[in-house]
Amino acid sequence: MKEEFDILNKIKKVEAPDSLWNGIQMAIHQPVAEIVPISWIRLAAAILVLSLVTEIYTLVQTNQSYKQQEISSLVNINQNALYHE
Repeated sequence: MKEEFDILNKIKKVEAPDSLWNGIQMAIHQPVAEIVPISWIRLAAAILVLSLVTEIYTLVQTNQSYKQQEISSLVNINQNALYHE
């Protein structure tokens, strides 16, 4: 373990070239290229909106059918067509 640290003590400082700093600055200030095309983002947003609208429509329709089932369970209709008097 001590040998590894001895190797690190032998590292000498070197001077960096002036162009290195300029290259780093240019890389920082360069505009970032588009990772995902804007058309794909629009497509994903449209699919998301469409799925949300479909989900809301489905919830509304099932809610209405439950209301109809509740109403029909309250009304007791007896259809005894065989025993007509």
